[in-house]
Amino acid sequence: MQADVAVVGAGVGGLVTALDALEADPSRTVVVIDKGRAGASGSTPLAQGGMAAAVGPGDNAEAHANDTVAAGDGLADPDAAAVLATEAPDRVADLQRRGVRFDVEPDGRWHLAQEGGQ
Repeated sequence: MQADVAVVGAGVGGLVTALDALEADPSRTVVVIDKGRAGASGSTPLAQGGMAAAVGPGDNAEAHANDTVAAGDGLADPDAAAVLATEAPDRVADLQRRGVRFDVEPDGRWHLAQEGGQ
């Protein structure tokens, strides 16, 4: 098989990467490689629809980065956690632009919850 771009992983990250590659150059051939069976991906199914992004009132990237480092129990890179937390709201906006619908309250506000080390 030949392709211009090969993306390894069919979770949310891999699929968004494949979409980005196609948006950058629609003439590209993009192949997504996965484990070959439903439910075999790594983290996406375990997320249960949750995400860590500072999108609520009074929320901020610094608090999310600190939570990520704390939940990592010494294994998380603080600099990487800061980048992840800072960029997360823009990535959520990208997903919305692509048509992803997120849970909202009856009044239209985001349905938010705390998970993990929060």
